[in-house]
Amino acid sequence: VNSKLLAAVVIAIIIVGAVAAYILISPPESDRTTIKIGLVAPYQIPVGQDMDRAARMAVEEINAMGGIYVESLDKNLTIHLVTGDTQNANPDAAVNEVTRLIEQEDVDLLIGGFGSGATLAGQVPAIDARVPYIITGASSHLVTRRGPQANYGGLPEDSPLRITDAEGMSYMFHYCTTTFHYSETVAHFFAEAMKPLLETEKGITRNLRLAVLYRDDAFGKGVWDATKHFIETDNLAIDIVAEQSYPTTTTTFQAELTNIKAANPDAVYVVDFTANTA
Repeated sequence: VNSKLLAAVVIAIIIVGAVAAYILISPPESDRTTIKIGLVAPYQIPVGQDMDRAARMAVEEINAMGGIYVESLDKNLTIHLVTGDTQNANPDAAVNEVTRLIEQEDVDLLIGGFGSGATLAGQVPAIDARVPYIITGASSHLVTRRGPQANYGGLPEDSPLRITDAEGMSYMFHYCTTTFHYSETVAHFFAEAMKPLLETEKGITRNLRLAVLYRDDAFGKGVWDATKHFIETDNLAIDIVAEQSYPTTTTTFQAELTNIKAANPDAVYVVDFTANTA
């Protein structure tokens, strides 16, 4: 319950701040009474339903308090929430739903987004249409850093992920820990907590032998690249003995785990969404 309440409060704060800023810089409409927000979420997996409940709770609480005061209109506006279903964080579904929310629902802004691959695809219509998008569930740093303002996120010149539209990218906001940041935490956990435990419990003094098993998409690859980066640059006492990716549609992992087992690791770092890591 506490985690759901926290999620709702966080989303409420994001909605209030972002919407107020957006309305203030937009041409005022004296007859408008609502702000229409599009929630982009994968309703076919549990996290999408959690996002929906949190967003609805936030909207209900804000509207119950009178909505959001907009100075340029000198009145409060209530929030009207509409939803876009990206299925199981499918990139094609994300593009279609974000486009529908913008062109048919005429939303003022978007919130949500889950899964880096789906979000990177789905944010393009919002970039093109100059619709603010507060991304809360995609960990790839590229969602706000693949444009010229951030040197294209280090992407090669021929990468299809590069966005040259600097103004459009300025409408993207990120409220989610990136693969870069939490990979640092996890890599240091293996080196500073797991390795000493092995020394204490099993008398192993060599480098920790680590295997990494990750989903083959922007999220999984982002974690894999960042993990390697921190092991190397921070000179951590870790040897990567196996690296195995798998398609996002995989439901059984016998072949991958057999390969991992053959490498005889001390620990396995599994990079996936909740359903597959549980």
